[in-house]
Amino acid sequence: MVGAILSLGTFTRFTFGLFYSVTGLFFLYQLATKLRPSSALKVLLRMGTGFFLTSGLLVLADSLYFKNSISLSSLTLTPVNSLVYNLDAANLAQHGLHPRYLHLLVNMPLLFGPLVFPAFFHIVRQMMDFANRNKIHRENKAARKKRGLARVLSLTVIVAIIGLSLAPHQEPRFLLPLVLPLVLLGCCEKWPRGFLGVFVLFNLGLGLFYGQVHQGGLLPSLKYLGSQTQDYDANGSSSPEMLIFYQTYMPPRSLLNMPLGTGSLVVDLKGGPWHEVRRMINRTKSEFGGYRIRVIAPEASISHGRLEELRNDFGINFGVEFRGWPHFSSEDHSLSLVSSILVLLEQ
Repeated sequence: MVGAILSLGTFTRFTFGLFYSVTGLFFLYQLATKLRPSSALKVLLRMGTGFFLTSGLLVLADSLYFKNSISLSSLTLTPVNSLVYNLDAANLAQHGLHPRYLHLLVNMPLLFGPLVFPAFFHIVRQMMDFANRNKIHRENKAARKKRGLARVLSLTVIVAIIGLSLAPHQEPRFLLPLVLPLVLLGCCEKWPRGFLGVFVLFNLGLGLFYGQVHQGGLLPSLKYLGSQTQDYDANGSSSPEMLIFYQTYMPPRSLLNMPLGTGSLVVDLKGGPWHEVRRMINRTKSEFGGYRIRVIAPEASISHGRLEELRNDFGINFGVEFRGWPHFSSEDHSLSLVSSILVLLEQ
């Protein structure tokens, strides 16, 4: 069972090993010190069997899904492909490049708030304990077990942050697996009575912000576009559209309700530069004649005379068709003010 869980974790996210590495080493240490070599070997063989059998089934499933084949040349190794993709800085640049300290100084407090303080406390204490090992040996068995658990949890946090910080693309969600070790570290000590209240208020505030304000205009825009698509289809006047999303999160296509057979296309430019919008509009006019163009972007990103620029260079007039508010984007510092997201329709 443990081997199967390790396989599922690895195929779910290739960074799973970073979060499990410390626990895994501790597990191997326990096998080596608590069991006879023959018994430890049996445990490892059972784990290996579960891991490789589960991995084999997942490889077959991915190969059938992505390649529609299970031949040797078409096997899909999802964790390997993910690792190779993320090792290429050019690929990561499409999603945004960040300073190496972002996880430690920004993403950790942003995600976990007050839980960062117990983690910092235990990490500092582990360093002090290392310098006073004689004191630890004099503690009773229960205290040593508690300290050992805190050590494993603290090292899990340290290894994960260091490993993930090596990559130049750092999203807060990458740290989500640290919820469990951080909560357990917080439970290892008694904290002031108001600590729980601060923790609850922090999560309510951030839940409201990220649930309603951060990229908050994208969902209403998608719902509006979906209703427009249904109206056009019901009237029998549906025409192909080029929907260009710029400086937004990846739009869920299912909300657009685009009817099959219209030839409509969705282009997600992510956080790319402005010239990518110009290039896509130019390509649409030259290669996709008859397509109606819609641009969905934060209001701040298409100000500064950019609409006039499109009118002068391509002869296209864009009008504001829909305005979604509030909308905040933390990925681009130039869009840091809370504004709206606009759906622009070619006139």
